[in-house]
Amino acid sequence: MVFIKHFFALAVLSACLFSLFYFRTATSLRIWDDYRVLYVEKSVEEADVLACLEKNGCEEVISLSSQRIPLSSKFIYPQFQIEESAYLEERLGYFTDKSESFNLFYIYEQYSSQLEDAFRMLTRERQCRAGIDARVRFPYNILAICAAVFLFLFIMAAKRRYFLLPGIFPVLLCVSQPFYTTAAAVCLLLFAIFLSNRLWLRKHDLLQVFKNFYIIALTVAALTVATGQSLLCGLLCILTVIASMTSILWLRSSDRRKANSGSFPYMLIFSAEQVPIAQKQNMRYLLLLLLPLLALLSLKLFFRPIDFLPRASALAIEIPTPVSYTAKEAPLPSLDDYFVWAWFTLTFPYRSLHDDIPQSVKEGDQVSIKSYRENGNLIDEVTNTVYTYNDDFRKQLAAYIDGMDYPAIEKFLKEQDWNMRVAYAEPVRDIAGGDDSISLILLLVALGVPLLLCVCYAFFGRVKT
Repeated sequence: MVFIKHFFALAVLSACLFSLFYFRTATSLRIWDDYRVLYVEKSVEEADVLACLEKNGCEEVISLSSQRIPLSSKFIYPQFQIEESAYLEERLGYFTDKSESFNLFYIYEQYSSQLEDAFRMLTRERQCRAGIDARVRFPYNILAICAAVFLFLFIMAAKRRYFLLPGIFPVLLCVSQPFYTTAAAVCLLLFAIFLSNRLWLRKHDLLQVFKNFYIIALTVAALTVATGQSLLCGLLCILTVIASMTSILWLRSSDRRKANSGSFPYMLIFSAEQVPIAQKQNMRYLLLLLLPLLALLSLKLFFRPIDFLPRASALAIEIPTPVSYTAKEAPLPSLDDYFVWAWFTLTFPYRSLHDDIPQSVKEGDQVSIKSYRENGNLIDEVTNTVYTYNDDFRKQLAAYIDGMDYPAIEKFLKEQDWNMRVAYAEPVRDIAGGDDSISLILLLVALGVPLLLCVCYAFFGRVKT
């Protein structure tokens, strides 16, 4: 029986740890796969920016001046090629912001540290407005607030073992889901665990925990705030509550078994019903809980954990950014548009000048030419398929891009989703904050819970059930 209890507890705790790790929210954000974007105001010559990047070790920088016509038909000069596809012009939009005030440069992710060095040098020497695309680092300030609440309550806990182990899981929830709202839920949950601390090992302790107004209110509020952030956060918060309760019951079972195995089993004199949860000292601590919650609200309002390195960065800028496939405005081309342009370019010499040029290409479209060959005394007409628009055609073009001997924008596009939609948008995203309006409401709700409970204490005194 003891083995089964240990096995069940370890299974629940392991499931919680695995879920928190597996469903953790990534806090590293780049706009583009494998590339960083540097934007510099146009008052600085492109050649000077490229020289600064090269001096600091950035290689194969994709810039406007490095672009060429990516391919041409061997049967016709490029200047005579058709212009039905505006791809060649539209792709140049990748090298400027929407207001055309900044030049954009694309640098391989492997040169991130060199890029930041070049960026500092550029802004220091040129005193220009510039920036690097948003990249979110882990919001350690959020974790620090939760860790501070955990440490304070651990020191103040009467039974520290009964706070240490169950309190670790809410802190790990904050590591897994580093949002301001999740941190607020964690603070509420930690205080609920703290309030239950004095009840354990007393008669009817478990029943009293499930009946206590303050513990239930804090736990429900924590679950509500977490679920408001996202359904995943809510589910992980529920799993965290289960893991914390399981760890407490595991410790409780172990301690009771040790107590009963001695010559003189003991039981604490006062039952759980006789131990007041709502007492002045606990209410003072509950008021102190407003400090970390206010800190989270302040961080949400005034701090964005994104490494725009300098204060000189252009904070209001719209640069090429992947958008939803359903977005109405997507003026910039993707690699799929390059494939279409290449199709018309390569097939142009095989088309009759008297035929209408198609406005689009469909999967499986073919370009064929007729030839003739002798067959005895007869001449047979033979149709030869020159090009077919299919996966093989696109793979050949992609392989051709790999062989380009200059930093082409097509190399950049090849590393992205081939049929993505791209439009101008602000690169700054606050991954710790989530949706601004919802997050603010949830933080205000979390902030109101301790105040409401203190009001209940002031009017009703020791609410035990």
